[in-house]
Amino acid sequence: MAAEWAASHSPVVHCVIAATRTRKDPASAKEYTAYEMMCEREDGEHVYLGKRYTEFEQLNAELKVSLPPSIELKFPKKNWFGNLSSGSVESRRRELQGYLNSMLSISDARECECVEKFFDAPVRHDWPPSLGALDLAEHDLPHYSAVTEQWHFAAAVELTDGRSVAAHVTFHRWVFEFDHEAHPPMLYAHGCSAALLDEDNGEFTHMTTLDSMASDILQQPNRLQQHSMRDTRLAQAFAEPTKNGQVALPSVIAESASCETQRLHIVVGDNTLTKQADGSYAVSFGLADGTRCDLTLRCAEQQAVRDGDGGLVTGWDGEKSYQYLLPRCEVSGSAGGRISDGHGFYRHTFGGKPLERPLRDILEDLYSENQPAPDSVFTISDELLGASGLTTGTTCGWTRAFALLEDGREIGCHCVLDVDELTIVEQGSISISADGVAVSQTEIAFFDDPESLWLSKRTFMQHPTRWLLEVPGQTDVKLTFEAVTADQV
Repeated sequence: MAAEWAASHSPVVHCVIAATRTRKDPASAKEYTAYEMMCEREDGEHVYLGKRYTEFEQLNAELKVSLPPSIELKFPKKNWFGNLSSGSVESRRRELQGYLNSMLSISDARECECVEKFFDAPVRHDWPPSLGALDLAEHDLPHYSAVTEQWHFAAAVELTDGRSVAAHVTFHRWVFEFDHEAHPPMLYAHGCSAALLDEDNGEFTHMTTLDSMASDILQQPNRLQQHSMRDTRLAQAFAEPTKNGQVALPSVIAESASCETQRLHIVVGDNTLTKQADGSYAVSFGLADGTRCDLTLRCAEQQAVRDGDGGLVTGWDGEKSYQYLLPRCEVSGSAGGRISDGHGFYRHTFGGKPLERPLRDILEDLYSENQPAPDSVFTISDELLGASGLTTGTTCGWTRAFALLEDGREIGCHCVLDVDELTIVEQGSISISADGVAVSQTEIAFFDDPESLWLSKRTFMQHPTRWLLEVPGQTDVKLTFEAVTADQV
């Protein structure tokens, strides 16, 4: 058995307990502390997983049997009271970190089957399973393993004054860099992109709000290219207006931004997203012309729907992300006027290419002066570890569409394009019947009409304004999506 494990997995050589989170045991309903770890195998593969104290305790018991008596590992004692207090949790985290450091410095321990099983993570530990109902109380929250994460809401509504408008808002969070002295060691940048389209008048208003972290990326063309923008001239153009702490309108820099981890509550300037006690989503955002939108989305009593291949889709960096959506949401509130009737959907995407910053710097900070880091921790070459921050291989562009049909069905589709090679990386559709049954399909035709291109006078780039969708096997699914107004850039 040990040989099989050794053949299929490279040993873990680095491991950082980067965060802690209070969770609830589904069986006993009792709260416990989960220690969220970022690990690196000898071959450079990154593993994200969460373990509770009892799992560490089981590992230690198995190691005592597997290792020679001469090898002793100091394991933190069990606390019978005050386990969830912040002081106890932080003290326990440090003790468990020291235990992992000592264990991983011993080659015999690293190669034990029980250790390999402990670190085994075929998927990221905080991603939902591929089957069964999604636990939204858990997965609507920010995901520790996600390098990028988006919460997107779209609504088509009728106002009391008779106008028809469409509203879109996305809250973003992405890893900006490491702060070695913080726990967790990741620093996040936040943003909010919002838009309102008056379908009757053809008027389009939007606003992008960034926090200071995201603004810092814009001020540095090389970092902007590293994170999202491959074109050197475009990155330089974006950097110019931010040299004095400003961004080009209609964008603003928020004085503050926050994203809670124990509940879904995100604040970016004066834009907020909150999941309320009744399960509805309250979204509030402002636009460049001063319009405020305050939406409440209440989703029908049905399970969340996984997009792509069992929830897996290709993200902007060419890596897999997880994505699910809640269709058929009732929408109320205001969007440039009071809403009399409306419907919409909510989509949550998280994942991205794992971080490839060397863990040796973090490990050095976690060791005390009286416990120097063992040399065996630093056996991976700089070439294998890669450069600091995010590395982007493929840069992908997304085109998405969603439609509610008169017969009660909903059709969503996406196409992921390699923007460098101009080739299709992935495409697919999801059809949701009137009674909530979802069917995914990858053999589709979804493309823009080359005769519908519009040239922006601001970016001097061409943008399509019409898209065609055909889903083979469903002969009645042949849709045309056309922009109400071309200038939506």
